[in-house]
Amino acid sequence: MKTPRLALAALGLLAMAPAAVAACPPPAGDLGFSLSEDGDPVGRIGIEIREQEAETTIRTEIDIRVTVLFVIPILVYRHSSVEVWVDGAFRRFSGLTVDNGREFAVTVSVQGNGLRVPSTAPPRTRRAPS
Repeated sequence: MKTPRLALAALGLLAMAPAAVAACPPPAGDLGFSLSEDGDPVGRIGIEIREQEAETTIRTEIDIRVTVLFVIPILVYRHSSVEVWVDGAFRRFSGLTVDNGREFAVTVSVQGNGLRVPSTAPPRTRRAPS
C-alpha cells in the first residue's frame, strides 16, 4: 500500500504541532460539524477530545457521501483516527481512510528523536525538526 501525499503532509504538520499546542491548547470535549453541499447534507465530522491527567486523546471520525440524482455516489469518504499526546508532546497516531473504496492506513509513533512510520517498505525513522 502506498502512502498518499496527504499522509506525508500530515506528518509534516505533526512535526510542527508542539508549537501550535503550546500556543493554542485544544479544547476538551466533543466537536461536531455537519457538511452540506448546496444546502443538502452530505456528511459529518466528529472530534472527541479527552484529557486524563497528562494524556490527551483525540478521536476523529469523518463520513462523507455525495450523490448525483439522489442515489448514484460520486464521492464516498470515511476517515477514523486516534492521536495521543502526553504532557503536550505528540506520542502516536493511527488512522484509516477509505476514499471511494481505496483504503489507506497510517500509524505514526515517536522513536528516539524522530517519528516512526511503518509501511510496506522497511521502517524508517526521521529526525523531527528542532
